[in-house]
Amino acid sequence: MRFALKPGEAVRLTLALAKAVKLALKPAREPKAGSFEGLAAIDVSRAGKLSVALSSATYVDLIRDGKALKSAGHERLADCTGIHKTVTFDVTPGRYIIQLIGAPERTVEMMTAG
Repeated sequence: MRFALKPGEAVRLTLALAKAVKLALKPAREPKAGSFEGLAAIDVSRAGKLSVALSSATYVDLIRDGKALKSAGHERLADCTGIHKTVTFDVTPGRYIIQLIGAPERTVEMMTAG
């Protein structure tokens, strides 16, 4: 990946049809036919919590050194907020891959905080 996000950035990602993306790890759940997926890199500069907020019902894996991190928490929000859910992970400094799977639409808005 040529560039990486920084915690605190909000982006709109354009995803590809499921199976068209070479995922970093095999997903724990098979994506539904017709869903979308994609990858983004993020550089974390300090240890702590990293939250990934998504605008749609999309599965998210946070990957480092070829392994998915176990989430430290999930929160679903009212759709009127524009944020469907937030997933939080415990992180240490380094580069991570955010793997998005099963998105119902080609674009997803994502914000990271940490």
